[in-house]
Amino acid sequence: MDDTGLTIGQAARLAGVSAKALRHYQRLGLIAEPARGANGYRRFRPADLLRVRRIRRLQALGLSLAQIGVVLGGPEGERALPAVLAELRAELDAQIAALQERRAAVDQMLADGGAGAIDRLPASSPTMRLLEAQVEPGLAVDPWLRAADQQLFDVLDTALGADPVYQARMAELAGLIAAHPADYRALLALGERLVALATADRGDPEVAALAADLRAARDTNTLLAAAGALEIAADPAVAGALGDMLGATAAGLTSPAQRRVLALAGIAPLEEADG
Repeated sequence: MDDTGLTIGQAARLAGVSAKALRHYQRLGLIAEPARGANGYRRFRPADLLRVRRIRRLQALGLSLAQIGVVLGGPEGERALPAVLAELRAELDAQIAALQERRAAVDQMLADGGAGAIDRLPASSPTMRLLEAQVEPGLAVDPWLRAADQQLFDVLDTALGADPVYQARMAELAGLIAAHPADYRALLALGERLVALATADRGDPEVAALAADLRAARDTNTLLAAAGALEIAADPAVAGALGDMLGATAAGLTSPAQRRVLALAGIAPLEEADG
């Protein structure tokens, strides 16, 4: 037996890891079981420390220990390295995009100021992703409309996302979007008119005109009619609470003229000044 080499404590210090980490790497097969001296203690060689250094550098890149085991597994692993790195690159791209979105939200809050900016933070809705997947490719959607829909569906997803009935209703709506692209384009056109009223006066003639067109569309547009008829919660108390939450969310997103349109169209409750 050879008593040369380093004890596990010495090896851990030189490699910049703990003795526990070295044992963990051994159990996973990332480093070979070192030879033992006459006293039965492990004796580590410089080659072991260099391998630990490679493991740590790959970990710093973001590779999991399982991926590192593949990459350091010999010639086969070296051939797998490009695919592993490509997967890591895609994960990093997604993380960067998420961080950029968060930074944009912080910048927007700084610009807006006030607690009301919290309610305008970007929302992420699985239902929105489902519905948007049915939209014909290349169709442009106004950013304000999309953000508003994200906020409203986020309220519903948070409350009902795990409910199979809600999931079925949203799947039905997605199917209708795919089956009626012309009706979807018509809704977008109405939505763009609503966007244009963001800075308008409540007495603008377009307010009443758009409200009338929306009322008519509730009978003639398949998607708007279906959305209006959806029963998203069987419990009256839950349905009422959700309605109030959606109303409050919409009120925080819209201007007085836009709220007037929705009230006159019967989509939102009339405000006291509208009665």
